[in-house]
Amino acid sequence: MKNFILLIFLAHSVLLFGQSREAKIAFNKAIVHYNQGSYDFAVPYLQEAISDSPEFEAAHRLLATCYENKNETGKAIKSYKRVLSISPNQEKVWFNLALLYLEDEQEDKAIESLKKAIEVNPNYANAHKQLGILTAPKKTTTSEKHLAKANELAPPSNVEYSLAIDLYKKGEYDKALKNAKKAVENKPSANTYYLLGMCQQKSNQIKAAIASYKKASEEKSDYYDAYLNIGVLSYNEGIFKDAAEAFESAITIKSDNGKLYKFLGRSYLNMKQEEKAVENLKEAVRFNYDDGECHYYLAKAYQATGETELVSKHFQKAKSLGFEGAEKGVKNMVTKFYNNGIRSYQAQDYNKAVNWFRKAVKEDPNNERFHFNLGLAYGKTGQNEKGMEALKKAIELNNKYAKAHLALGNLYYNTGLMPQAAVSYENTVNTGINDAEMNYILANTLFHIEEYEKAMKYYKSAINKDPKNADYSYNLGLALVKLGKFNAAIKQF
Repeated sequence: MKNFILLIFLAHSVLLFGQSREAKIAFNKAIVHYNQGSYDFAVPYLQEAISDSPEFEAAHRLLATCYENKNETGKAIKSYKRVLSISPNQEKVWFNLALLYLEDEQEDKAIESLKKAIEVNPNYANAHKQLGILTAPKKTTTSEKHLAKANELAPPSNVEYSLAIDLYKKGEYDKALKNAKKAVENKPSANTYYLLGMCQQKSNQIKAAIASYKKASEEKSDYYDAYLNIGVLSYNEGIFKDAAEAFESAITIKSDNGKLYKFLGRSYLNMKQEEKAVENLKEAVRFNYDDGECHYYLAKAYQATGETELVSKHFQKAKSLGFEGAEKGVKNMVTKFYNNGIRSYQAQDYNKAVNWFRKAVKEDPNNERFHFNLGLAYGKTGQNEKGMEALKKAIELNNKYAKAHLALGNLYYNTGLMPQAAVSYENTVNTGINDAEMNYILANTLFHIEEYEKAMKYYKSAINKDPKNADYSYNLGLALVKLGKFNAAIKQF
């Protein structure tokens, strides 16, 4: 019975999208031990991967296989059931579960599992054969029907094919590859080409493996696993066009698998076909709304199409779901908003600058630079009150932000709010912009609101910093006149 369990070995080649880095590392360590036949060592790593990423389907599947090889039937059944709860449309998993139920003397459950396998893939010869054998004692036409179907679908006898499978299971991939090639020579078929592809893949002959999987799909147009492996390997090789075509074909066979839409969307994204990427990644999100990776790549697709509101929505969702890389995606998005604002401001397109800075502020409301530049842009559009509010927020976040104090003072000055302007200019001087001209501007503002004593102080400060500027001395003289200090004023004039 154990010979059938390795029918699922292909699944370990699937892309590990959606898993944490720690889970992937643990899973890869488990595979090393599994391939060495060290199942006791593989199990703890698989449990670690599952603990970190509970929906890690491939880890559950390999764990079931390990338990089977350790003769722990109950645990193997539990693991296979968990696999099917994550992704139910897997005929080989249903078949393996049926065999385990038989070993555990649960014949009724075995029959139900075989029916499920056939429901998923009506052309699954092994399931028809096993179901025919199990139902034979009941002397019904059901048994005859399934046995006839099995004979119709069964691959031809091929010694090299059987030997290659056995060697593959033992991890003797070079020998398996030699026999798989002979099996193809003896009888070219979907099954022999597929087995050859798996052996080539294990021998790191990736391009040859892709070619063999393509041959298998040509022999059998609805060979889902062949299309899946073509897609995965082509994607990893950077051959995104072939990957997209393969995933498209796989979807025509299993249109309810959300992961396929994710793989397809990512392929289109790499091909710069953003609209198709959006279309398929939206489907991926529909099937797997709690998959942070789906939201992350949908955000990147929307970023390419310029739909900024949706970019933010899906980056933030990916971040909330804990997807690794989402935080960086959000930061890059916000930086792009800010830089677009700067470019628009420099091009004197101030309304557009306002829109970009508002987006940046929305995503990062605690960034004083964003509020500062938003305030400047509002001022340029004549929206002084909004500009003041933005600059006040920048100062609230950083009270020593001298440029924000200065910009706020300028807005107050331009709207005739001289007392407020004087306060802001004084804050500007006190927080770092303390050159002659800044002291002069502050002094003039104070003079305007008749605070002559303070004005005199800052005129003197300006003169100390730039003694040769006649305007500074003249205006100091005016302040002294206002204070009745005529002799001192004459000296300045």
